[in-house]
Amino acid sequence: MDSRLLHIETQLAYQEDTIEQLNQVIIDQQRYIDELTVKVDAVVDYVKSSSEANIVDTSQEVPPPHY
Repeated sequence: MDSRLLHIETQLAYQEDTIEQLNQVIIDQQRYIDELTVKVDAVVDYVKSSSEANIVDTSQEVPPPHY
């Protein structure tokens, strides 16, 4: 009986440690996702602003050389 209880307590301790490690991994990944989201948003804003500035009215476009 004592051996079984000790075995169960040992397993529980390992499981609690594993859960804590997995929780830390999730926290780290969420921080990384948050950082990447900010960077992606900045890139999207940059592309939107630069593409709007580079759009030329079709009447102002020079025709390609083969015309």
